[in-house]
Amino acid sequence: AGGLAVGRVDRVEYYRQEVKSQPVRLAPRPVFLAGREELLAELDIRLSVGDSPWPRSVALCGLAGAGKTSVAVEYAHRHLTDVGVAWQFAAEDPAVLAAEFGELAAQLGARDMLDPRNPVASVHGVLAAFPAEWLLVFDNVPDWASVQEFLPPAGRGRVLITSQSSLWAPGHVVEVPVLDTGVAADFLVSRTGDLDRQAAADLACELGGLPLALEQAAA
Repeated sequence: AGGLAVGRVDRVEYYRQEVKSQPVRLAPRPVFLAGREELLAELDIRLSVGDSPWPRSVALCGLAGAGKTSVAVEYAHRHLTDVGVAWQFAAEDPAVLAAEFGELAAQLGARDMLDPRNPVASVHGVLAAFPAEWLLVFDNVPDWASVQEFLPPAGRGRVLITSQSSLWAPGHVVEVPVLDTGVAADFLVSRTGDLDRQAAADLACELGGLPLALEQAAA
């Protein structure tokens, strides 16, 4: 399958950077990528092109280790100059997610302008009137119900969700499949410098084409 990639993203250590004097909180950009261009181009079309209503959202769905987070983070880094806010949330636990909204509210100055007791509503209010585009990444979301109240209802923004669940609104899902054996073998050869392509193909098959497993094996 085309449009795939291998990349390892550390989902614990984030970096913060000021872009256009606005907050950025993203995992480090994936170092090793292979064949993700089609998938990233599709995200560009869905999130940036056309006259569909804002905010625009896409759920990247697939198996654990398929590289969903790598795709989302790579897309975010590529579009940092297009947005005024780029923020990644660890969305497995709603309580942790709510606390992270408090951090974003503080960065936006929302606590001084709106209800300090409700950082989610405060952030939504700021983003609804934000003068520039913004981008939010909700990483490793269990299901729609767990994240629904956190998704901004208004504003000129882009929302990327990564999830093992495929139960999302029709037209908003992009499947992230495992790597084709040939792509995976090419990655292993390039990553390791070992030119035994048959051995690389055998290992790729044994690992099921999962990008995370391939990266760990190559390392």
